[in-house]
Amino acid sequence: MPITPVSRTATAALGIGQVSSFFVNNGIWILALPFYQMTLGLDPFLLSLASAIPVLIATFIGPWVGNVVDRYKHRHGTRKPFIVGAGAICSVLFGSVWMVPIDWPSNWQFAYLFIIALTFYISSTFYTIPMTCLQYEISTETRQRTKVIAITAVFSKLCAIANQWAFPISQLAIFSSAVAGVQFVGWFIALVLIALCGLAPVIGVKESPNTVKYEKIESSSLSKNMLRTLKNKQFLVILGISFFVMAGIYYSASVDYYLIVYYMCNGDIAEGSIWKGVLSTSFAIMGIASIPLIVKLSSHVGIPKALQIIFLLNALGGLIKWFLFVPEVRWLISLDALFCCLVWSAMGVLIPSLIAKICDEEQSKNNEDNKGLFISVQAWVLHVSSSLAIIASGYTLNLIGFDANLGAEQTEFSLQAMRYILSGGTILFSLLAWGLLTASKLSSSNT
Repeated sequence: MPITPVSRTATAALGIGQVSSFFVNNGIWILALPFYQMTLGLDPFLLSLASAIPVLIATFIGPWVGNVVDRYKHRHGTRKPFIVGAGAICSVLFGSVWMVPIDWPSNWQFAYLFIIALTFYISSTFYTIPMTCLQYEISTETRQRTKVIAITAVFSKLCAIANQWAFPISQLAIFSSAVAGVQFVGWFIALVLIALCGLAPVIGVKESPNTVKYEKIESSSLSKNMLRTLKNKQFLVILGISFFVMAGIYYSASVDYYLIVYYMCNGDIAEGSIWKGVLSTSFAIMGIASIPLIVKLSSHVGIPKALQIIFLLNALGGLIKWFLFVPEVRWLISLDALFCCLVWSAMGVLIPSLIAKICDEEQSKNNEDNKGLFISVQAWVLHVSSSLAIIASGYTLNLIGFDANLGAEQTEFSLQAMRYILSGGTILFSLLAWGLLTASKLSSSNT
């Protein structure tokens, strides 16, 4: 049976939809750190709790949401009704995050952020899972699907550029105050980049018939499906890799903003945010350039072998970080992306392609579509891992004596500890991910 090529319209719609998914997943944290912590002075540990615990709570309902999304029947499809409804809610809640009264005590600001973020992340679970399902269902052929996912990953990288410049833009003189600037940028992201862009896949992508005609497929219980999912050895390896990347490498990278502001820029938040923007822009540009190389590499040596090479390069990049994140050569900071951008591109292209292939194999074997469940379980691991990384980062900053009120007067011990975390942590967790791939059967598969 010939494979129907994916239309350009559908591919473009998925790409635009990826813009919305990106800001739902990443938009709050990148603005909350400089706004709530560096501008309003909220304790970094409290900020980490407000950012991470809502994600942790929301992820516990993820597998249930995935099962519901897989089995929901509606004349407009199984995915699209969730995307429209949850997307609208996420948009309103995202804009509301930045409306906290600045004269409130810190504990009240913490409570406000916590409650809004909790509601937001619960809603986002009903949004991101069906959105990802549409990507996985765009084709049944692995290479064609990988190319489509690669194109959507390019959109994510472009969003990463905009995301890192969101706070510097909010500080421009055209705004009456720093707070007004953040509120304007926040609502622009909410209404245009989340709500409007989120409608593109609803309009431009036709759902797979396998997900619409569910009356022909027997539905299993959530517990049975979960057990089957966690018995898949290839999927367990992917979950392990996801943990090492998001709990370890993400934790290590979480201090780079602090090093840039308080070590490289002598406590100047505005200047530091610009250099952070330069760094993240470099990651995004090099990430875009790396995507076709990663796809080509994976087609030659297989996805597992390509991942092994990428993790070794990332470990080398961790060593190089020690010599780049210093005041004397901050103009070389863009070189950090040369080796370390690959791992994030791989997480956005190769890992989803592996999961999609596993979903196809499971559906062929059991005559039951569980894409939403597989996606939700991996999302659960990603969110739990990143939440643990955020909490650990906030606790570590307090432990090593960081104090935002000290400005440029941070202790030498605090700054050096950040350097060890950034460089040493990147090396350690990259090698752990490489070791897991090397020891697993996945590393010798022909996927």
